[in-house]
Amino acid sequence: MKRIKEYWSFRWKYDNDSKWVYSGSIMAKEDARRLADKQIGFGHLAQIIRVTATYHIDEIEQDGGAE
Repeated sequence: MKRIKEYWSFRWKYDNDSKWVYSGSIMAKEDARRLADKQIGFGHLAQIIRVTATYHIDEIEQDGGAE
């Protein structure tokens, strides 16, 4: 049996660093928005130079039920 998992992942860069400083998987777009709001609350918005968001749909194998 297969199950579908859908989620967003996103990450961003700051002016003073060439590396991606955060990357994570968020189960819903609303959760991503809440995390972004939290970052803005910390005053990081002005420093963020690039943000990428990716929507994922994964098929997951599951053992289940009688066959």
